[in-house]
Amino acid sequence: PKYKRHASIILPLFRRGKILNNYDLIIDCTDKLLDQWRSTTDNDPKHFHLNIVDQCQNLSLAIFGFIGFDYDFQTLKESNINKTNNLTQALNQVQKTEVAKPEQEKKGLYHEEVINELLLFIVARSETTGATASWFIYFMSKYRRVQALITAELRSNKYHAMGVEQIESLTYLDRIIQEILRFLRPVISTTRTLTVDDQLPGSGVQLHKDDEI
Repeated sequence: PKYKRHASIILPLFRRGKILNNYDLIIDCTDKLLDQWRSTTDNDPKHFHLNIVDQCQNLSLAIFGFIGFDYDFQTLKESNINKTNNLTQALNQVQKTEVAKPEQEKKGLYHEEVINELLLFIVARSETTGATASWFIYFMSKYRRVQALITAELRSNKYHAMGVEQIESLTYLDRIIQEILRFLRPVISTTRTLTVDDQLPGSGVQLHKDDEI
């Protein structure tokens, strides 16, 4: 079925192993954002006047773009126009090839499906990871004692640069993140609209085109 083909391509992007394999990339993207923040300070490194929500959302989208598509969604310079055209041509060719195949033989995503998946990534950026990071920063600014405890835990690290194992050992930080996710759930539900009549597997419940589930 179509959903299995989509799942086989998209779900691995969010598995733990995929994130761990791109740990350095995530750090690099985060460092670039922090450098931008430092460059915009008004002669006072302790105060920032920025839209933190948008900035965190952009960070999440950049990371998803690199991990999922090996593509920089924020590169809009003239020098990248040819790369964009090449990507468009490649997607068009893939679409023609995939559409011609029977569903059971399809392994990739064609153009329309890629666009639909991109829209899901944008939602994920604005409603999940970016929003959670924004709330984390907000609560740390309000609860200085918690902020101090996290700082102390980070400074207790004896290594010059933290690896995956060191980050996973930060139990207090992990508890704070889990509490933020519990207190402010980034996603309550997801709605899908049927494009064709269908039935639920197992129960056989009839679903009709344009139904929302």
